[in-house]
Amino acid sequence: MEIKKLLAALKDAFFPVGITCNACGAELSESEREFSLCRSCEEKLVKTKPAKYGEITVYSRFHYESVARKYVLDYKDSDKPYIALYMAKYLYEAYAEYGLEADSVCYVPSSPAALKRRGYDGMEIAAEEFSVLSGVKIESRLFRKDGIDQTKLRAEERAENVKGKFLSRGGFSGTVLLLDDVVTTGATLKECSDVILRHGADKVICLTFAKARE
Repeated sequence: MEIKKLLAALKDAFFPVGITCNACGAELSESEREFSLCRSCEEKLVKTKPAKYGEITVYSRFHYESVARKYVLDYKDSDKPYIALYMAKYLYEAYAEYGLEADSVCYVPSSPAALKRRGYDGMEIAAEEFSVLSGVKIESRLFRKDGIDQTKLRAEERAENVKGKFLSRGGFSGTVLLLDDVVTTGATLKECSDVILRHGADKVICLTFAKARE
């Protein structure tokens, strides 16, 4: 299914109204519908600050816990791709508040195994919606080889596991905004950033929906 068709279908189905809370299922008031979260669940989202991971700085919106964690798990493994549309709103909110600027936006792609299992790439949906919200053109050029799931590895194993796992179908230029759902050790973002820089970009800015606590 083409991502733009899926995006349009999801918007038709779930925007502009979110009838129930994406986290707890409670009925929403008119003022709660923009992010489809009730006030109680929204208060459980804990904002975080940019963090250094070796050579790279990662801007993140929330700590990876409670409602933010549920958001990520739901869009990945509960057949709720529309959650990515709301994640994109939070990513854009952070992008604007941090005063970030980019010439294009890219995203960390899912593995072939994950794509086959889910039938969609949640970060691709989020990046497409982010592009609509921000006006920053999307460059969907990264792709990923299959490998061991990062979540099954210890922190020291993650950097080695992603080496050589990401490739690009074409070149980049200027400043590229790289989106992902969660940063844990920064290994995946570092590997993707290196690929983007090797393919012509001047700078890579990393922005994630959530950040795992150290």
